[in-house]
Amino acid sequence: MTSTNNGVLSGSEQGMAAKLWQTFATEMQQIDDGLNVLRRCVLKLTHSNVLLNRPNLTTQLAAADAGSRGPAVWTILVNEALERFTAGRLLFISGHYSRALSCLRDAVESLQWAEVCMVKDDEAERWVHGKKVKD
Repeated sequence: MTSTNNGVLSGSEQGMAAKLWQTFATEMQQIDDGLNVLRRCVLKLTHSNVLLNRPNLTTQLAAADAGSRGPAVWTILVNEALERFTAGRLLFISGHYSRALSCLRDAVESLQWAEVCMVKDDEAERWVHGKKVKD
C-alpha cells in the first residue's frame, strides 16, 4: 500500500483514505504510478529547458523567440497540471470529492492549454502576457 499522506490528513480523513486503499487498491496504485511518471517527466523537462532555469522567467519568456517560447510554456503548464493532479489526489483520498473534481478539471484544462500553446505560437505569447488561451 502506498502512503495515504498520514502526516497531512486528519484522523477521519486517514480512515477514509485507508478505506479507499483497501477497496480500490489497484486503482489507487495506478493513480499514484501515473502521478510518479508525470512527476519524473516534468522534472526532466524542467531541467532540460534552459529558458526555465533563469531568473526573471516572465521577462525571458516575453522576449524569447516563438521556437523556444512554446516548449517553455508547455512545460510550465504541464507542471501546473501535475500540481493540480497531486492536490486533487490528496483531496480525493481525504473525502473532499467536489474540490478534488475541481482540481482535476483544472489539471485537464492546463494540459489542454499546454497542447494549444505548443502548436500555436500566438497562443503561447497570449499566455505569457496573461491572456486566456483559446482553442
